[in-house]
Amino acid sequence: MSQNAYTNDLAMPHPRGRLVLNALEKVAAIALAGLVLYLAATESLDWVPFLIGALAALVLLLVDWPYGAFLELCIAASMPRWVIKINKWHAKPEHFVVAAVGLFLLSRMVARKHEWKSLGRPEFLLLAFLALNFFTSVVASPDRSSTLRWALMLTLAVSPFFITLQVVRTPPQLDRFMVLWLWVGALGALFGIVCFFSYLSFRTDFGVTVVGFLGFIPEVHGSLWEPNIFGSYCTSFAVMFLFYFIDSTTRSLWHLAGLIITTVGTLLSLARQGLICLVFVGGMVLFYNLRRTKFRVKHMTLVVASVLLAFIVGFSVMGNLSERIASISIDTAGEDPTVVRRAGMLALAMQDIQQHPILGHRRQRYHLPRIG
Repeated sequence: MSQNAYTNDLAMPHPRGRLVLNALEKVAAIALAGLVLYLAATESLDWVPFLIGALAALVLLLVDWPYGAFLELCIAASMPRWVIKINKWHAKPEHFVVAAVGLFLLSRMVARKHEWKSLGRPEFLLLAFLALNFFTSVVASPDRSSTLRWALMLTLAVSPFFITLQVVRTPPQLDRFMVLWLWVGALGALFGIVCFFSYLSFRTDFGVTVVGFLGFIPEVHGSLWEPNIFGSYCTSFAVMFLFYFIDSTTRSLWHLAGLIITTVGTLLSLARQGLICLVFVGGMVLFYNLRRTKFRVKHMTLVVASVLLAFIVGFSVMGNLSERIASISIDTAGEDPTVVRRAGMLALAMQDIQQHPILGHRRQRYHLPRIG
């Protein structure tokens, strides 16, 4: 059949009507542009990035299940620095992502597209611990509303564990999840490093905490809440990168690159617990794998060279790093106000445990002096 047979059946618009339609489209475009400019000049548009992020997360959740959901959980957990204040609740991205992924998973179970995976003993013990937090908050807390809110926050923080448990079903899924997780960790550490160099070059405070009571030392927190958490975050991924390089048969250079990036992130955070754990836990991982696998000398050389390179970079750009490492020693630890404060909090916690080993409550409030 010829093309004319199709075109003859179409109702073509009147030329004058087409001109009117084009004019209306131009007027609508100009009006919309004017409205956007007016809102940008007069209204706070802080919500726009959150809206764009929410739409992107929704698309990723629907298109690439379950890997998109896991990636969203990892990214959201890596950026608790940004919050949305709703009444007294400081909502973080991970709260919204956990709720969205949980509801989506529940809808798939209702639609019989996903089967419930039975919980084991560790999961039931974790649920019992969460339930005990709510119970003690109700019957024994000196500030019930505040403690209940923290118990709820803890439950939200633990929820991804149960969601991941339901989603991961096969070893290939676990392998792909770990690849995504390592990428998120490396990029999170790299973001903190970029923030530090931005501070050095332009004196920006984005992603950097300048500690006044320690001589205005810059400590990197990146997208995390504070430097100690960022240091622990980078240390955890550094150990994982080390394990994968040693345990893998391919000896991927990507794992070595991730080890260098995350180790530098740990050093720039100036988190002493991160440095200690990196040395001891990393050493345990290395020693364990040396005993159970055939690990060649050249691979060991690559690991040592990578760690040394990370330390060289850290000492080169962070002038206070040597003093921070020296403060780990017992002789100088007593002079650090943060160590004194934490020791006092630990002593109070031990006193609570002795008096109330089960519920752990206390009937009076302890006020420690503020630092700075």
